[in-house]
Amino acid sequence: MAEGSRRVSVTYKLTLLAFCAATIELRNFFTLGGLKTKDVYVVPFCSERILGVGNLFLCSVRVGMRRPYSAEHRLVDSCAFLYVQVVTNPNDDLSGIKARTTCQMQKKKSALSLLLLSVLLIFSCTAPVEDIPVGSISLDKPSLELQEGEVAQLKATVLPKNATDTQVTWSSSNPEVASVDKSGLVTALTPGFVTITAMAGQKTATCQVRVSKKQVPVSGITLDRYSLEMVEGESAKITATILPQNATNATVTWSSSDSNIAVVDADGNVTAVKVGSATITAKAEDKTASCTVKVSSSVIPVSSISLDKANVTVTEGESFRLVASVMPENATDKTVSWSSSDETLASVDQNGYVKALAAGVASITAQAGDKTASCMVTINQLHVSVGSIILNKTSLFLVEGDSETLVATVQPDNASNKTVTWSSSDESIATVNGQGKVTAVKEGYATITAKAEDKTAECQVTVSKREIPVSSIVLNTNNVEMIERESVRLVATVSPANATNASITWSSSNEAVATVDQQGLVTALKEGAADITAQAGDKTATCKVQVKPLVVSVTSIALNKTSLSLKEGESETLVATVSPDNATDKTVTWSSTNTSVATVDQSGRVTAIKEGTATITATAGDKSATCSVTVSKNVVAVTSIALNKTSLSLKEGESETLVAMVSPDNATDKTVTWSSTNTSVATVDASGRVTAIKEGTATITAKAGDKTATCAVTVKKKADSGQNENFEFEDWN
Repeated sequence: MAEGSRRVSVTYKLTLLAFCAATIELRNFFTLGGLKTKDVYVVPFCSERILGVGNLFLCSVRVGMRRPYSAEHRLVDSCAFLYVQVVTNPNDDLSGIKARTTCQMQKKKSALSLLLLSVLLIFSCTAPVEDIPVGSISLDKPSLELQEGEVAQLKATVLPKNATDTQVTWSSSNPEVASVDKSGLVTALTPGFVTITAMAGQKTATCQVRVSKKQVPVSGITLDRYSLEMVEGESAKITATILPQNATNATVTWSSSDSNIAVVDADGNVTAVKVGSATITAKAEDKTASCTVKVSSSVIPVSSISLDKANVTVTEGESFRLVASVMPENATDKTVSWSSSDETLASVDQNGYVKALAAGVASITAQAGDKTASCMVTINQLHVSVGSIILNKTSLFLVEGDSETLVATVQPDNASNKTVTWSSSDESIATVNGQGKVTAVKEGYATITAKAEDKTAECQVTVSKREIPVSSIVLNTNNVEMIERESVRLVATVSPANATNASITWSSSNEAVATVDQQGLVTALKEGAADITAQAGDKTATCKVQVKPLVVSVTSIALNKTSLSLKEGESETLVATVSPDNATDKTVTWSSTNTSVATVDQSGRVTAIKEGTATITATAGDKSATCSVTVSKNVVAVTSIALNKTSLSLKEGESETLVAMVSPDNATDKTVTWSSTNTSVATVDASGRVTAIKEGTATITAKAGDKTATCAVTVKKKADSGQNENFEFEDWN
């Protein structure tokens, strides 16, 4: 026996057709258990006494009502096995299906031998045993309505009850929506529509299953505050949180125990009316949470006072004004009084005007209620201007690389600012530092200027040539972090200082990120990295620049509408304006407080779902703006109806259920009525189940609203179930 074969115990019914036929037929009924394509069933028997060694058997196997599969075997010894190989379609599931084998021994021996065999077993002649096919199968429920997670048991009835194979197999058109096990137990998994099919023999029955979303009740409601102290006329917001977050109905209703004390709107905004105490209650389904509100008198004290300047430096005789800001804006008494810590140094009037009188430091104080704010005033002596500046030399002769220090004298001696700044008309010829030290750079002429306030003095410098190569160049820094639009000046130092050609050229490895001018001024353009290189002669120095993005925060967001009225199914787009215009991230996110009433997409398009109210919120950064949406009811008419089949072929007595799909999904009335143009040929019930009556044609019509859909039904005459099938085989010899 080949590897992988299965040995099964089979009892054959032997029928010898003595004088009626020229063959000996073996027939057996058995049940296939887990049979797969090309499996081999091994049938043991010892038949030498009757059949004879060497005779050829031609066999066929019928599985259920399918066409027979052929197999053959030759009896090769006195006690052998019959190997029957069943070759099926790879997709066939033969598990549990009854099968029948028929084997015929072809005539090989002489007619006399066959006659003797027939005579020996003449009393064993019997008629072939025929299958009883399934006539119909029906379900106890044509349709089911389930929620996610629910289960329901379907029961199938197979007729006639004495059918050979009453095994029922179950299947789902979409196991992700609802599954069915081998006993007909249906489990709802996700929302949607699915068809459950029961099959016995060649007959089927279906159940239309609709799975809806599981209703999640409110388990609790919490508030962001449970007590609130307010002043008459003041407003505050209480925020309610519904638990769980995925509750089906998250609508919150607000109420006040005493609207004479405090009132609350539909969004939880509380307004204090008069002195007293009231309880604000938020309710979601049967869950509540409360906040106690205490309202006090409308006398509002000053909470703080601030000045527009904390420190000021002025000169004797100058005046300036301080501006005080009192908070809150609705404080009862915002009167400000002013005072000076030293009236001999600085005075202040009751409008905040300060006058510097003498050099020194004084504190100016502003008071409102019991709150104060101060500004420290530093008063400098009156400025003495520079009258002139003189250099110790008006001309200077140097060789490249040489240096000499010029001396500047500033007049008068008591000038307030005697600081001298130095500059060269051509730093490529001669440079000068902050102490007046002049260094010859290269051959040529330059003018060195000393400046004190608005007075200047000059020295003409003549530089003669000296060939000195650049030995190195270094930058004041090798790494710089910058922000977009920022500028930083790099300083390159060439050595030796008296190199003949110490001119510097600047370049950037990525000018899209950072640029550099020929004075070493680096400007950051956008986020990224760039190398800034300074070159003198054949020497280079590099500074790595890392540019970070400029972050501009959102200061406000506003909507083009603060309220909106829509009907169910209508849409309107809200427009959000984010300030400032140059904010780094102007992304706006949209949300709805009640998506079952109104939804909003990320472009601000609001769609009305069902009657009710919702608040649409636009958020940019940490700023937000809202629009109250009121949705009124809208009658949605049926726009179309379609059937799962437009034509149907049935035999007399058969049934099949048509499925009608009504659009749109939110139509107000989706009721479907069914009718047949010829009930003598085919009838249809209220669930769309079509039953074939007699041979002919009929049109089945489904109607929803004023829309219809049709299915052409053809009924064929039922075939004669008593017809026998014969199989003929040729002799191999």
